[in-house]
Amino acid sequence: GLAAAAICKKMNFTGGASWTSDESFEIQSSYEINLDDVDCESAEWENCTFTEEDNCGHSEDVFLSCGEKRGSTELFSLVDSEGNKISEEGQLGLLLYKGGTVCDDSFDGLAAAAICKKMNFTGGASWTSEESFEIQSSYNINLDDVDCESAEWENCTFTEEDNCGHSEDVFLSCGEKRGPTELFILVDSEGNKISEEGQLGLLLYKGGTVCDDSFDGLAAAAICKKMNFTGGASWTSDESFEIQSSYEINLDDVDCDSGEWESCSFTEEANCAHSEDVFLSCGEKRKKYRLRLCVDTTA
Repeated sequence: GLAAAAICKKMNFTGGASWTSDESFEIQSSYEINLDDVDCESAEWENCTFTEEDNCGHSEDVFLSCGEKRGSTELFSLVDSEGNKISEEGQLGLLLYKGGTVCDDSFDGLAAAAICKKMNFTGGASWTSEESFEIQSSYNINLDDVDCESAEWENCTFTEEDNCGHSEDVFLSCGEKRGPTELFILVDSEGNKISEEGQLGLLLYKGGTVCDDSFDGLAAAAICKKMNFTGGASWTSDESFEIQSSYEINLDDVDCDSGEWESCSFTEEANCAHSEDVFLSCGEKRKKYRLRLCVDTTA
C-alpha cells in the first residue's frame, strides 16, 4: 500500500486506491520490466528504495488505480477510505491539512467548526480520532495542537510539527454546504438549516447569532416573513446548543415598528453573551402564487 500511494502521489493523484499483479493485457509482453523490489517507508517516493534490474515475469506486472487527481493542494479536505475527496455534507471522513493528516492534540468542537467553515460548510457536526482506514499510514501528519478561540480559522493557533501516531488522526463530518450567505436562517443543534415550519431553531444573521436585546414579537414576525414564513410562532433566548459558542454574535438591538423587516432598526455590534442568543420558530411556509390571465376567445 505504501508503494502504491507513493507512486500515485508522484503522478499527482491523492493516493493509491488499489493494486494487483496480473498478466491480463496482451501488450505486456511488448514491454521491458524496468522496476523491481520497490520498498517504501512512507507514501513519498523519496522514501522508497528499488532496483532497475529484475528477476520477474510479466505475470508479476503491477496494475494500479489511484484516487482523485490533485489540483493545487487545498488547505483542508476530507477523504474516504480510498483517499477520494468527500464533498457531501454529514459524511465522516479523514481530515487532511495540506495533504497530510491532523493530530487530535487540543482538538475540540471549536476547531471542528472552524475547519468546516474553512471548507465552506455551515459547521462541525461531529469528530473523532482513530486509525480505521488502511491509507492513514500512507500520509504524513501535517498538523497538530489546533487550539481555536472561536469558530473562525483565523482565531486558531497550531503547529505543523507533531508528536503523534496515526491512531490520533482526526475524522470529521460537517454540516450543510454553504451557498451565498442568506440574511436569516434557522439551524438545528448540528448547524443544519431548518426549512420546516413550526420547528424551533437557533436564529442566524449573516452566519452569526442574534442577541435578544429589544427583541419582541414584532421582530420575530418580521424575520419569519423575511425567511418566507407567514409569521413568528414563538421565540426564546437560551444557550442550549453546544455549537452556539462556535458562532460570532452578528446582530443586536433589533427594534421593529411592524412585522416588516424594512421597519426594523438594529446594530451589527453586540454587547451580549450566547445565553442571549435568539431561538425562533415560524408559522407556515408561504405559498407562491402564479397569476394566470384567461382570454375569452368565444366573443
